[in-house]
Amino acid sequence: MPSDTGVRSSAPGKIAASIVCAGLAALSLTGTPPALAQDGGDSYIDTLVVTAGRVEESLRSVSTAVTVIPREEIERFGASDMGTLLRQYGVQLGEYATGLSVIKMRGFGSNSSPNATGDIVLLIDGHRSGNENPILMPLDNIERVEIIRGGASVQYGSDAHGGVVNLITRRGADKTRIMTQAGLGSWSRRIGKFAASGTAGKFDVAMSFGYSERDNYHFPPDSQEYYQTKEYSKTVYSANIGYNFSDDHRLGVIISGAQGLFGNSGAMNPIRQGGGWYYNGIGTNVTAAMRESVTARATRFVDLWYEGNIPEYNLGIQARYFTGKTIMEQNANRRINALLNRYDNDFQGASAIVNWNNDLLHLTGGIDYYREDYSQDNEPTFTTAYPVSSTSASEDKGIYLIAKLSLLDGDLWLNAGGRYDEYALTSTLDTNPIRNRGRKGTQRLTHFSPAAGATYSVADWFKLRVNYSQTFKVPSSRQLVNDTISVSGSTTYHSVGNPNLGPETAKSWEFGFDAERYGASLSATYFMTDFTDKIAQQPFGTETVDGITMTRRMYVNVPGITKFHGFEVFLDWNLGEAFGWGFELRPYLSAMRLLKYHTDGEPETLISNLNLNYGLVLGIPNVGLMASVDVTYYGKQFPSAASSSAARREFGKYTVVDFHLQKTVYEWEGKGKLIARADVFNLNDAFYMNTNQYVMPERNYLFTLKYEYWSSLCPVRRSSCRGGEPDAAVAVAANRM
Repeated sequence: MPSDTGVRSSAPGKIAASIVCAGLAALSLTGTPPALAQDGGDSYIDTLVVTAGRVEESLRSVSTAVTVIPREEIERFGASDMGTLLRQYGVQLGEYATGLSVIKMRGFGSNSSPNATGDIVLLIDGHRSGNENPILMPLDNIERVEIIRGGASVQYGSDAHGGVVNLITRRGADKTRIMTQAGLGSWSRRIGKFAASGTAGKFDVAMSFGYSERDNYHFPPDSQEYYQTKEYSKTVYSANIGYNFSDDHRLGVIISGAQGLFGNSGAMNPIRQGGGWYYNGIGTNVTAAMRESVTARATRFVDLWYEGNIPEYNLGIQARYFTGKTIMEQNANRRINALLNRYDNDFQGASAIVNWNNDLLHLTGGIDYYREDYSQDNEPTFTTAYPVSSTSASEDKGIYLIAKLSLLDGDLWLNAGGRYDEYALTSTLDTNPIRNRGRKGTQRLTHFSPAAGATYSVADWFKLRVNYSQTFKVPSSRQLVNDTISVSGSTTYHSVGNPNLGPETAKSWEFGFDAERYGASLSATYFMTDFTDKIAQQPFGTETVDGITMTRRMYVNVPGITKFHGFEVFLDWNLGEAFGWGFELRPYLSAMRLLKYHTDGEPETLISNLNLNYGLVLGIPNVGLMASVDVTYYGKQFPSAASSSAARREFGKYTVVDFHLQKTVYEWEGKGKLIARADVFNLNDAFYMNTNQYVMPERNYLFTLKYEYWSSLCPVRRSSCRGGEPDAAVAVAANRM
């Protein structure tokens, strides 16, 4: 089936086009109109980021597309988890009812299984988290989120085809902060949060704790209960503690984790026919045991970190060691035939980075070590009379160097880099030794990844950029030694691994610009990613196992070229700043359109061809009021060929509206303030899915009260304050890695 490469004349598309045209018209002005105020402060182009090159650097020198989500934006959206926050910034979200989600950019996605092997790397403070499920990532102790779109294998090795998401934790500032929040919502939803930060002598600390629970949600149009979507409990915690030897040297430890009990997220198999929807797998044919069956998920890690600067030699140094564990247990309460499937992933890593710079040349080099030990134990199911046990080890040793050259008084930046990795992959599978069906796969792989790019600042407010990169992804243990049986409709599949798999490889180009003027920031990128040797399952005839005839499938390196070509646009315009109104009125837009997303003419599955996020933010600091309307449009997708709705019917084209309202209801001078908040999710009560077979909740509500204390609160009318935080504290937190 050929992919759709034409832009539809849809209502969301017209809205997006109108906003983009308005932004371009504003930014194209060459003089300052009398009605518009001049920009104040540093430009967004000069924002300091730490993810693109793994050291602090200005966006002016970064040749890839970067999105920065500051703390005040995290609080504005009131997101329940990292996934729903990222959705507001043009990152596609794939959700599987509850307890499980993936993030997608430019056609590539993360992987939420315990042994994460997706195409997007999810980091916490610059290191791999051992987990790619954003539902289990900390949010309340995050200072900002940095998103690098496009290939990043030079910096981070395998799996960075589509980009990198880096969650940067808060650090204690000079002003003590305490926050408590509690809320109630639809389907008996209950949340509670606590956060605190501050300093004591040379120590700084920032920590948070959050708890939430919710019954099964309902979905439109008839408010039917969706079984197995209950969030029995979810706890997320994070702490960043540091000791500052001096202004230039810090030793820190980060402790983070999450655990939760969720419904087993059974699909309800919606099938679209003739404009209507038909359901299977819900209601009376779901047994009480299945409705109460749970999946337990947990992740935790400890990160020891030293960073220092030697100003007299223009040197910066980082060294770290981290270790952690991710666990998933399906049917953890053993409600269905006393079955239990358990997945454990132990990970550890270390890195050392040195950067040197002067006015002309910046050099960054480092070494990385990362190891995962994964085990899987599956008890017998109704289709297999034998248990399945597997173990694997993945070990990576990498070294990289990135060089940046500044020319034309800093207006032109040229950069180039390379990375060399050595991987050792070992996997074993033991289904039943008596039947001699064990498997073992061993791979030793080496790979070199180059990258190069350039930026040119036409003016202080306008930057052009171009970037080229090569990326790769090594096979997972599942792909090397898999041996699983599944049923889809009337067909039984026997999926096996392939110990001779090679890595996937990709080449990416992107061309774009960033601009900021008159209160507006605009970024646009055209990207092209072609990758070969894609790892996928292919049918290999039939076989009979234990008297059951099955279609055999094996993982192979597909010889065709998979293409992801498209463009992204991001616009944010603070009209209040531009016209000097004294309050914030800010329309915004993020848009991603895939022009090609196929292999040999067949469209890739579970990828939206068009993703739009747009809305309007109103902020009146004099009265402590913030309100926003946020709209998300999901373009069409196709399910996988093995979907239970076997025909490749397209789904998608959904528009979902969220509304947020926040008001400071009382402020005690020098003692804090009380903030009331109301969130309405899916305000238009849309029936929508962002992953086939898993319908999202109907209109639902959340009401919260938050008490926030700073040891030195900003005056209510002080326009330079951000969310009640003094400027000095913002500067300290934002400029630290």
